[in-house]
Amino acid sequence: VRRLARSQFLVLRADRIVLDWQHVPKGWRSVRAHPSQLVVIVGRWTDALYRLVRSLGDFTELCPATTTQFSRLLADCPETSRYRAHSLKHGAADHLVRCRVAGLIPKSDDELVARVLKHRATCALPDVTLGYVNDRVALAAALGTELVTRHL
Repeated sequence: VRRLARSQFLVLRADRIVLDWQHVPKGWRSVRAHPSQLVVIVGRWTDALYRLVRSLGDFTELCPATTTQFSRLLADCPETSRYRAHSLKHGAADHLVRCRVAGLIPKSDDELVARVLKHRATCALPDVTLGYVNDRVALAAALGTELVTRHL
């Protein structure tokens, strides 16, 4: 997010944002184009993100602070002291897995969870994505092993 530039917002509307990360995930450095580079954002936070990006005008770096500096800023503020730079990503992973458990995300779309988190997906939920999920119970249910173990 730190190196995100205004030019990477391919569509910027209050109800829909299309973002081109332009930076491939760490595990795909040699790949010039990867599905996780493109993300369509819709839902309850779209309008707030739209207003934030519009208010910034043209920018070449959304957050000029390094990850360490950003974590220190979060730690120094009482309202955000429990968060770290990756807290948002962990929270997104937990939320998406809970949606999968609730049936809001079909199992056939598990690969999309990995893509949203900018992880390469050679299987539905690769280990790097699973590593971001803190809610282990929801994760176990999302993996769907109960579909097989019930037959033992």
